[in-house]
Amino acid sequence: MKKISLLCLALLSLNTFANTALPNNRHISVNGYAQVTAKPDLAIINLEVKSQQKTSLAAKQEIDQKVNQFLAGLDKFSLKTEDVSASQLATSPLIQYLDNGEQRTVGYRANRNLKVSLKDINQVSELINFALGIEIDQVNNIEFKSSQAKQYQQQASALAVQDATEQGQALAKAFSASLGKIYSINSQVQVPQFQYGQHRGMMEDGLYKTASARVEGQYLPETLTFSATVYAVFDLNVPL
Repeated sequence: MKKISLLCLALLSLNTFANTALPNNRHISVNGYAQVTAKPDLAIINLEVKSQQKTSLAAKQEIDQKVNQFLAGLDKFSLKTEDVSASQLATSPLIQYLDNGEQRTVGYRANRNLKVSLKDINQVSELINFALGIEIDQVNNIEFKSSQAKQYQQQASALAVQDATEQGQALAKAFSASLGKIYSINSQVQVPQFQYGQHRGMMEDGLYKTASARVEGQYLPETLTFSATVYAVFDLNVPL
């Protein structure tokens, strides 16, 4: 059983460290893995406002009215100015192509994107209801994140280093050797992000339909997982 395990470790090491310089002396290559889970405490809501009118000015004015109405109603969500950002207004003509090959402008469309950082994820449903109530046209997606993401990622990295060290020590001891100094370290981190995808026509649907369990009127984001992998090469001390 031990021989099979060591063979698997050797093959894995060859693949993992194929592009890593290895020392000429005796050494051992290991990879450590760790993950830390956390509940999200931040929701990023991406909205889009659209308009289609006979003139570009009329389309812009309708967009401005909706955006201003939306911003005016955010006080009840305890949002600050820096929690909301709005993209530049984009306008384009509506072209109709005639049977004789000619084309004519029949109107103008305008759109603008809004991004809201909501620190109370329990208010997601209420904020979306408010947005739809004032005819914000589309909720593109909702991203659930953690405000402590950096700390969780550092914690996962530290645990991965510990895992790699413990593996190296255990393998060295199994062969009556000891772990020497570290020769090289490579790391790989994965930043989690849970997101409800783009949905159109939310006024008719009322709520998102996802594979995750949900209660009517509530958004239940999954647990975020912060993971890290550390590839390490140690010198190997072998007794004479």
